[in-house]
Amino acid sequence: HLISAKKFGIISKEINFGIYLILPVFYTNLTEIWKLNKKERIIINLSGIYLQFFVGILLFIFFILTKNQITLHLFYSNFIISIINLNPILKFDGYWVLSDFLEKSNLIKESNDYFKSLVKLKKSSSDFKVKIYTIIRYGFLFYIYFHILKLFYVIGIGFFDYSAQANINTTQIFYFTLIIAYIMFNI
Repeated sequence: HLISAKKFGIISKEINFGIYLILPVFYTNLTEIWKLNKKERIIINLSGIYLQFFVGILLFIFFILTKNQITLHLFYSNFIISIINLNPILKFDGYWVLSDFLEKSNLIKESNDYFKSLVKLKKSSSDFKVKIYTIIRYGFLFYIYFHILKLFYVIGIGFFDYSAQANINTTQIFYFTLIIAYIMFNI
């Protein structure tokens, strides 16, 4: 990101390490990127993924030459991280690319506002792109929450009664997921 940003005249004054969700991340402050046009912002945001794919190619070539299994596992890990990084639902590079493409500086906030208006049965002035993104985003998040809660339910039941695992009540998990989503999104 830094090299691409510098090419377009953006100098980052902050590079740091942090935790996003549960993942360790390196990040750089590129708040001045909004001065650039859409194409330049997309190039900068895709440069991290480009570098990951380049590293992946190098790891794969190294694996072919050495047959080192650790290198193969590093290649797979790097590939999975690259795919996750392309996900536009969470604030990774894919999200920023989609935000730039749609020319929305705070796509998640607009999505949350639209979702709240739906839940409260209020009319919304959100444009069609935000509505589609919201449906996909909340569908994806609901799917993930549902399966995480289902896993915890199975683990919890299995901890106390292994034979009860077959009797998972999907309706209970569904409603519990709705309650958790309601609390998390503060609707």
